Amino acid sequence: MDKKLTPAKGYQIAKNLDNKIDELQGLASLSFLYIGKILKELKEKRLYQYLGEDIEYQDFESYVQSKGIQLRKAYYLIQIYSTFIIGLQYKPEELSNIYWTTLRTLLPVVDKDNSEELLAKARSLKRSDLDIEIKQLRLGLTLEKIHDCQHLWKHIIREYWECEKCRERTYQKPKGKIKEDIWK
Repeated sequence: MDKKLTPAKGYQIAKNLDNKIDELQGLASLSFLYIGKILKELKEKRLYQYLGEDIEYQDFESYVQSKGIQLRKAYYLIQIYSTFIIGLQYKPEELSNIYWTTLRTLLPVVDKDNSEELLAKARSLKRSDLDIEIKQLRLGLTLEKIHDCQHLWKHIIREYWECEKCRERTYQKPKGKIKEDIWK
């Protein structure tokens, strides 16, 4: 801490810098949406081939790698753009401050009916809590059931769920590999 600064002046400087970080993080999250849009156009119209005869312009994979982007990430960015901007008709600014990896997490379950609620959760929940809710949705549970079931996670771990509140039960094995109950 600089001893020459008064607490008020130090706070003002720190607050300005903090606001600048928030602004730049918002710009970073927006840039991934625009990169997805551009990659989609380049891929669909094969425009990368017009950039030259070199090997990096022969196919989409080579082009993307020449830009320092992993192919899987490129496809995720295209899918995020296609889903949220084209399909669900959000404006890029409405998705600012939601990083692309968080939007990627929503892809398997987001639709027109639940997009508003899921985006609100993406903005407010910690990533680990959001991941749990997405896993529950992938198991076929509705958002309402997730909110109603207090002990749901323990039941999912045991490969079935039962909620005293709603008295519903299913013994279907969840998709994916679930570890044994560690809370016994």
